[in-house]
Amino acid sequence: EVATHQRRGHALKGRAAELLLVAHLAHRGDKGSLRKAEELLGPLPDGPESPPEVKRAKALASIAKGKTSLTDSLLVGQEGEADAQIVMGLRRLREGKPEAAAAAFTTAMGTAEGQTLPLFLLG
Repeated sequence: EVATHQRRGHALKGRAAELLLVAHLAHRGDKGSLRKAEELLGPLPDGPESPPEVKRAKALASIAKGKTSLTDSLLVGQEGEADAQIVMGLRRLREGKPEAAAAAFTTAMGTAEGQTLPLFLLG
């Protein structure tokens, strides 16, 4: 039971960091949101046992730091999920590939009913 609560806590911290980083990347945010996200991610475990939220947040942090090549390995197993498609879209924007970003955001809209973030990111 303790492990379940700990994993849930890691997932919540990962999701919080994920939201901070999406805001940072989508709005060319201030360094404060990036720093806060990194503080949240710092003590969280790496590896295959990490919750998906943590992996996505770490992928977003790597994008924010200009290390887009790390994204694929962090998203293994999540490729078809809307949240992972949002990460990939933000990666493509950072790489200067707006058409590929739009395709990822469009895919995210199709896989997550009621989620407005991909529509917002499409502009």
